[in-house]
Amino acid sequence: TPTWQELPPCPGPARILATMGAHGDALYLFSGAALKADAAGKPTREWLRDAWRYTPATRTWQRLADLP
Repeated sequence: TPTWQELPPCPGPARILATMGAHGDALYLFSGAALKADAAGKPTREWLRDAWRYTPATRTWQRLADLP
């Protein structure tokens, strides 16, 4: 019976609005926004430019070059 398995989390910051895709034997996670509090405590978005590759066979994340 198939069951959910928890995999290693991305070592980058927590994010919303990210882009993810698959190619070959890997998953790719790009950009998005991190929510931070401003001086008044209101949430604000910090736009991310990081990129990550997850390889299921080794259960590892690799940091890729930042997006422009």
